[in-house]
Amino acid sequence: MKGLKTVAAKAPARIDLAGGTVDIWPLYLFHENAMTINVAIDTFAAVRISRRSDGRVVITSRDRGLTFATGLDFRSLEGSPLEFIARIVKYYEPDSGLSVTTDCSAPAGAGLGGSSTLAVALSSALNLLLGRRFSRRFQLDVIRNIETRILGVPTGCQDYYPALYGGLNALSYGYAGTSRQRLGHDLKKLGSRLVLCYTGKERQSGVSNWDMVKRYLDGNMTVRKAMTGICVAAERMKRAFEENDLEAAACALNDEWENRKMLSPKVTNDKIEGLMKAARASGALAGKVCGAGGGGCIVFFVKAGMKENVGQALSKAGGQILHFKTCSHGVSFDRLQ
Repeated sequence: MKGLKTVAAKAPARIDLAGGTVDIWPLYLFHENAMTINVAIDTFAAVRISRRSDGRVVITSRDRGLTFATGLDFRSLEGSPLEFIARIVKYYEPDSGLSVTTDCSAPAGAGLGGSSTLAVALSSALNLLLGRRFSRRFQLDVIRNIETRILGVPTGCQDYYPALYGGLNALSYGYAGTSRQRLGHDLKKLGSRLVLCYTGKERQSGVSNWDMVKRYLDGNMTVRKAMTGICVAAERMKRAFEENDLEAAACALNDEWENRKMLSPKVTNDKIEGLMKAARASGALAGKVCGAGGGGCIVFFVKAGMKENVGQALSKAGGQILHFKTCSHGVSFDRLQ
């Protein structure tokens, strides 16, 4: 937009409820009705971008306490801890220097799609500031490919949709790519039945996901059967939300978890199993790790009225409760001249 000097944007992270990992190409091509169910939450990634007159790009990550500076040629980009952010900025070919400040509310390695959420906020802000007019689908493809380049292994696409659109989503995968259906279930009611617990341990999504993909492509029948079970659980969860049956949704989440543990020994550990046990003893119907697993967050589906009780039990067991609300909207802007 001509004359715009500063843009601020923020995007919501997500809780994946069923069908994670299925969104990684080419896994979804081997399953009929491959699907992911996720919901946006008010754990935001925020970006503020301002034009500079000195031809430099200065990137500051507040949550990580890091600053990275380069010229518009981006020669010092390789190997920077903020390379993902820098590569997105470079792709937009800024016509002036920029100050880019980012802040991600999700704990590092939480399994809430924080890096992808930040990428959506950043890409959206650059798109507006620099007047590129790229479509949301085009932006999604670009930042997913950049993230794959940085991680060095295939990545999925589910994280970008809650950040872009918000709400409770059913993402379906097929030959033509990804299609999104917004599910109409009461978001406030759903939020009252979910507890989000951080294990205190970061997980490396690229490592865990690649282990799962490799096992699948190598022909491991246990993994292939488990992936089929995950797809079935996601279908059942979608139907449960359409029928307004949260108990059935909880059962689907439990089935998702039982199948997910069969994908890789990296998915669970003693800390996660201990928190699962404490939650179930205090009113949780089901639980599963968020994202790739091995650490990060666990989401629990709890009995009506038992959210506080489960949260207290998890805190006593060494978990950190992350308070949140479900979020109906995706990326949003503040335009500052």
